[in-house]
Amino acid sequence: MDPETGAPHAPRHTQRQRRRAKAWRLGFDLLQRELRGVDEYLPVPRLRYGDLPTDYQGFCRWAAAEKQLALPCSIDWKAWERAGWGRLEELERLEQVRHLFRRPLEVWLTLDQVRRLEEAGMRVDLGSFCDREVTPRNLLLRVSRASPMLPVRLDMLGSGWSVVNPV
Repeated sequence: MDPETGAPHAPRHTQRQRRRAKAWRLGFDLLQRELRGVDEYLPVPRLRYGDLPTDYQGFCRWAAAEKQLALPCSIDWKAWERAGWGRLEELERLEQVRHLFRRPLEVWLTLDQVRRLEEAGMRVDLGSFCDREVTPRNLLLRVSRASPMLPVRLDMLGSGWSVVNPV
């Protein structure tokens, strides 16, 4: 298990294929921006790892065909592939920082929701429903009416909440 995400580790060859596919997609993204003269992402359909072309040039030719993008004859495939690997390394560094703040942010947002529910007239217990080793997303809110006589301010709950029997 990955200690930060809680996801099970994939076999090494699958991890390598994922990294390669990400680097190739990032490299193609840079290439298509250059060729189109448009600095925006162009989504490319998913490709199963078993169907991934054997080299970067083959991947780019497949992706360009999927997006009806004409490729010139003189492309420095090695340079664009290196650029994709460089972007992947930068992205992975940014993800490490993001992982550092994931749990504190989740707890903070949950505590904010606890406060909103309490202000709406609810009694709230914050706990967990399993160990973090099972899943890192283990926060549990148990919510009930603070008093049967107090009205519940449904307008204060915000979107994304449903109330069962709000008598």
